[in-house]
Amino acid sequence: LVTGAGSGIGAATARRFANEGAAVACLDVNEDGLRKVVEEITTGGGRAIHAVCNVAKKADVEAAVGRTVSELGGLHCVVNNAGITRDKMTKKMSEEDWDLVIAVNLKGTFLVCQAAINHMNDKKYGRISNTASIAVRGRAPGRNFSASVTPASAAVDAIETRSDFGHARVPAMTISTV
Repeated sequence: LVTGAGSGIGAATARRFANEGAAVACLDVNEDGLRKVVEEITTGGGRAIHAVCNVAKKADVEAAVGRTVSELGGLHCVVNNAGITRDKMTKKMSEEDWDLVIAVNLKGTFLVCQAAINHMNDKKYGRISNTASIAVRGRAPGRNFSASVTPASAAVDAIETRSDFGHARVPAMTISTV
């Protein structure tokens, strides 16, 4: 399962998993991008499904994870890649933009981990990779983006060490430049 799979790093990750023989669930809010990625995978002989999913909404995430398990026969690996920015000077940034970035980048990571982990623990196996950003080191101009990925990275560290996640391993992967 790859979030943010409608474009960019998420789409490339979904294609790579498919090329390696994995059945891939592609999640994003960008339905046109999802359809294109899934079509590329299936035309190339791979197996993929898409789900329009706002990772900041628990119902969307639970439905997408449930569909993945049902249609693809399980859930073994998750790549949390969905992320957005609404970069503006602090004095010009709206509360709505701030809240949206925090919801997708921080809450979305948590919700996907939470939904996936339940299925993984049932099977006693799972891997979750949470894409982070060099912005956690204060090197990116996006104020709300940096503010969202810094606690998201801390949350990933907490998830990695929590015993309630049983058999799932949750490494973090930091992307420096794209």
